[in-house]
Amino acid sequence: MKRAKMLLVVILSLLLVGCWDQQEITALASISGLGFDVGSYAHTMRISVLTSPPQPFGGGGGGGGSRLRVITVEAASFTEGITLLQGHLRREPFFLHLGFVVFGEELAKSGLDGVLSALQGRTTIRGSVPVFVAQQTAEETLKARSGGGHAPGEDVADLRDNFATAPLGRHVSIHEVRNTLLALGSELTLPILELAPLRLQAGDETPATGVGVAGEQLHEVFVRRMAVFSRDRWVADLDQYLVQTFVMLKGDTRVGSATIVDPADPTSHMGLTIVNFSARFDIKSGEETVEITISPRVRAVVREVTGTYSLRDRGFAPIAMNLEQDIDRQVQQVVAFLQENQADALGFGHMLRRSNPAAWSKLEDRWSEVFPAVTVRVNTEVKIEGTAMVARFFEVKRED
Repeated sequence: MKRAKMLLVVILSLLLVGCWDQQEITALASISGLGFDVGSYAHTMRISVLTSPPQPFGGGGGGGGSRLRVITVEAASFTEGITLLQGHLRREPFFLHLGFVVFGEELAKSGLDGVLSALQGRTTIRGSVPVFVAQQTAEETLKARSGGGHAPGEDVADLRDNFATAPLGRHVSIHEVRNTLLALGSELTLPILELAPLRLQAGDETPATGVGVAGEQLHEVFVRRMAVFSRDRWVADLDQYLVQTFVMLKGDTRVGSATIVDPADPTSHMGLTIVNFSARFDIKSGEETVEITISPRVRAVVREVTGTYSLRDRGFAPIAMNLEQDIDRQVQQVVAFLQENQADALGFGHMLRRSNPAAWSKLEDRWSEVFPAVTVRVNTEVKIEGTAMVARFFEVKRED
């Protein structure tokens, strides 16, 4: 019993010496967001950090609102920038609680490799930290506030957490970025953070321009597109209509939505929820050619039907067939877009390397030339599992 008590004391003491110890609170500046932009001088970059300045002890505390702030310095390297930041923070920057990294558009289009190497050299920056690109500058994105009770940067964290249940983007970590760039056979894709002035109906002095009650410009931070890279350079954008298909093909989420039109009546459309999406990739290679068959397997539920389509008279079969054709078309569009931009973001080369190393060794050096000519076939199978559109489900027409 005595030993058990001593063991309990040891375990409890370990809980008291975690990350929020005295040193971290008083001697370090915790960084929750990090942004990089092209500098105003040659061979420099702008480094922005999202941090909370030291708060005085005692007193009743000021009126609500977050104390998070964005500090920006310009330096020739990340190492130099950290030193310059200490002149503003008055403490050493601490990155163990870093929530995300954002690269500005101009920097991402000129190349990320140098900055990524600098991040990798910092032992306190975890490889699991997610990475984004900004439509404009990373500094503007870090400063953006939605006005919905969120501090700067928290909207980005919310978007990141939402990817698991909505096919709006992918969670891409620093570690995944580095692994992708170190070998041929796959290319990088990153979610694009966009900004728009927030227009509220209440709580604003001037709703039309999204200016808050304190005279602060409020912005909405949102994701709808993904940046496609060729090696470390941003070369093209996947639009919002293809992002969902791409994300589901990558396996980052299994759920989504689809809207299809009844060919017999263009005024009729059906809204469906995809409750499970999986895809099998079968790859065959010859001396100079590669053929890939993509076989999506989809389970869906009918959520809405407008127009003249009758579930009682026609059932689910025409809807399933139309959805199969629609997914076939979207997958082909995604592949054609990637081939046009010579960006193997689905990782066909990586699949070939795993399934047939001998064939890959012959094609690896020329993969950028081979990939645009890869033949892709799509064979989708859809099962409609049900609907809530009719009160009595047994009235839906069944196939003989």
